[in-house]
Amino acid sequence: MRPVLSLSLCALACGCSDWIMNDAYGLSVRTMDLGTGPTFALKTMPRGHTPLLVGVPAAKLGHIISIGANMTDFEPKGPADDMAFAGLNEAGLSCDLHALLNSSYPPFTPAAGNKSLNLYFFCNYALGKFDSAAGLKAALEAGDVVLWGPPGMGAGGVHFIVRDKSGAGLAVEFIDGKTQLYDDANDGENTFGVFTNEPPWPWQNANVRHYRWKQSLARPATAMPGSWYGLSSPASPSLSLSYAEYTY
Repeated sequence: MRPVLSLSLCALACGCSDWIMNDAYGLSVRTMDLGTGPTFALKTMPRGHTPLLVGVPAAKLGHIISIGANMTDFEPKGPADDMAFAGLNEAGLSCDLHALLNSSYPPFTPAAGNKSLNLYFFCNYALGKFDSAAGLKAALEAGDVVLWGPPGMGAGGVHFIVRDKSGAGLAVEFIDGKTQLYDDANDGENTFGVFTNEPPWPWQNANVRHYRWKQSLARPATAMPGSWYGLSSPASPSLSLSYAEYTY
């Protein structure tokens, strides 16, 4: 399987999505639909690159990242460095940032020392060190890094999806001041290899399962997939794109 990083910059829209395509090639695709805001660019990071970020080790794996040039001014994190909004490393592991409004970030813990990592640089850490979603999850659970978020940023918060070349994924969210980890096995029965902005990932996954159930009925009452708002609720219009892509 060979993940592909796809960045689509579209004015006056904000509907970022990530999905593993249902085809023989197993492509993992990410869109980033933007209005006005950060200035983005692509940058390569070779093996051995030593980030200036507190909590991010020297890169064991080379990778390519999408950076937001005017979105890196978060303290305390040490000297300035590039924040990865999305990326793909040479082992086939991808990491993507998506919006999750009303997140509740863990606070900065001075006692964590060099293990303390500003969560906005999570993808930098994941891409430089890991070749599998399972390995990353084990490191997070073992306290390899201690993630924290800048005060006041949760209202415009973020969550992450990490995928590896096997098709497995890991969703990382910040709820009630704690880091939450969710496996996306992408088995087509319990989890489905799709991810987007709010609401939290468990709700997104439950919504796909419910939609699949409706499709299985003799007289399914489901919308024709493919429209921008095909499967979303009025309160969560950004859900639709990845769901519609999955059902095709």
